[in-house]
Amino acid sequence: MPWPMAPSADIALRPPRTFGTTGCANCICLRRCGGHPLPFIRQLGCANFPGEDRPVDTDDMNPLFADRFWELWDDVNGLEDYTIGRLRPIEPTGLPRYLPLFQDRFLRRSRLFDAPAVALRLFDVVGKRRNGSYAPRYSTASALRTAYKLRQDTRILLVGVDDDAPLENFWAEHRVQPVCAGIADLGVLGVTAPNYSYFTCVPRFQVMRNRKRMLLAAESLSAAGVNVAPHFNANTDWDWHFWFEFLREHPEVSAVSMEFQTGSLANRSVGQDAFDQLVRLQDSLGRPLHPLLVGAARHYREAQERFASFTVIDSRPYMQTVNRQVLSLAGNGRYFWEAFPTPRGAPLDDLLETNLLRYEDKLSSDSKEDTQFPLTDPRQGDLYLDTSIPYLTAQPQA
Repeated sequence: MPWPMAPSADIALRPPRTFGTTGCANCICLRRCGGHPLPFIRQLGCANFPGEDRPVDTDDMNPLFADRFWELWDDVNGLEDYTIGRLRPIEPTGLPRYLPLFQDRFLRRSRLFDAPAVALRLFDVVGKRRNGSYAPRYSTASALRTAYKLRQDTRILLVGVDDDAPLENFWAEHRVQPVCAGIADLGVLGVTAPNYSYFTCVPRFQVMRNRKRMLLAAESLSAAGVNVAPHFNANTDWDWHFWFEFLREHPEVSAVSMEFQTGSLANRSVGQDAFDQLVRLQDSLGRPLHPLLVGAARHYREAQERFASFTVIDSRPYMQTVNRQVLSLAGNGRYFWEAFPTPRGAPLDDLLETNLLRYEDKLSSDSKEDTQFPLTDPRQGDLYLDTSIPYLTAQPQA
């Protein structure tokens, strides 16, 4: 196995006595946590690492602050059992290698966006309503697609990557209101589970809690009839071992989500290591995965080489269109963004669709040919648009 199956013998034989206050070796959660990756913290215990001379309650599940620790412990029914029921997996068949993410519905457009699939942010679609309730902002599948000017048969992937505030609101509300059932009514192809963070500056108990919250959220969505892709975060080899065991226990899951645009994974070297670990995970598992790679355009080439099918998701063409930029091709074969001012009030359909088509061309042009392994899944294709896109060779007058 590529990851350790248990802590080393000298640690495993010691009786658990505390919750991270006398070092990892004596922590009752060691077998589920794997211990802190830094030797110094392993000896000290992550509960004693608040970053201050005097411990400060930072609301991050530190056992030195027992009342809050046990409140958060009970909130996820403990950190010892991560078993969840069978998930309703996202079926990746037909998903393109690049899926555009629309940031909101306010881009000025005059016609339906004529593409088979798009990604939307989960918390643009779900949130507080005017009456104070927390629910999807659209009551039907038709209303959602009408609001975003999409074809009624457009497949929609809701992406659960976001900032902490909407993630925490979802956690607080989705268990007490019929939020997940409301999402099921929208007829989406699926949801990537919310990406609760794996911080490196807090006790590992918080990481373990966030791992469990991602799983419980995926379970709740599945129970409501929503197809879901679990979201993978990892700081240590032990974290990757956890996901390896999870996928062995859930053979129904092939589509998994990872995000590369925020936090430590935005760093190229850290992100590269995470991508390599994902490849390693697939190889050790012995069956193909379909990664949903959020904000990972830089890994498109590698993904083509290492995965039979995959989907890169980002909002770059959308945001460049908002900023009146067009993706152009230089004489040396390199793509670049340049200003493309539009008349006041003019629709942006042509610019958006041109940017989307050229963007995937850009991603594909950086890819190697004659790849022998793995074989490309013939069911997967490039993004296509049925509309006729004019060549934007002359900039209109502002």
